[in-house]
Amino acid sequence: MSRILAIDYGASRIGMALSDSLKMFAVPYKTISNENIEQTISIISNITVEHDIDTVIVGYPTFYDGTPSDQTKQVLRFIKTLERRIAVTIIPYDERYSSKEAQDIIKSKRRRKTSLRHKGSGKSEVDRVAASIILQNYLDSTN
Repeated sequence: MSRILAIDYGASRIGMALSDSLKMFAVPYKTISNENIEQTISIISNITVEHDIDTVIVGYPTFYDGTPSDQTKQVLRFIKTLERRIAVTIIPYDERYSSKEAQDIIKSKRRRKTSLRHKGSGKSEVDRVAASIILQNYLDSTN
């Protein structure tokens, strides 16, 4: 069964999350560098094939009142590039509050763990968790 990939786009990093095959749950997947658009598109293309992705949800950033921001323009350019290069459905989806919510989740998790920081913490973890929040919100809205 096919799955859904969610992308939390950033100028330097892209966080990703995957759905399960029943498209009910989102799981943080990975964070990739976004320094070279050709390499970024190639990685995303490979992920869509490897994980049988039929839909890509891209976090759509706006101001809190829903009006477009400077980041919105960058994301729209990225979506257009994806649409030209990858043969899957691409859906922009409201990402307001996802990064803040991701930071809160990570801080809460760290408070519960009193041991040393674990591998994968930091900004790249926030990107992955934000992508999973975007994807879970999308899945909840469609189920």
